[in-house]
Amino acid sequence: MRAMRLLSESELFELAKRDVEAARRKLREVDFVFDRGGWLVSPEYYLEKLEREG
Repeated sequence: MRAMRLLSESELFELAKRDVEAARRKLREVDFVFDRGGWLVSPEYYLEKLEREG
């Protein structure tokens, strides 16, 4: 059994400000994003969000 790979939403946004491609790569490496409300969110949601908002 492997550990879940998590990324916080704030870390994702900080990375995306500097380098959107790096943020996309990071999203492909994690299992879930921990959002500000305390929920575990699918990384695909944020990949789609980055595609829409650039």
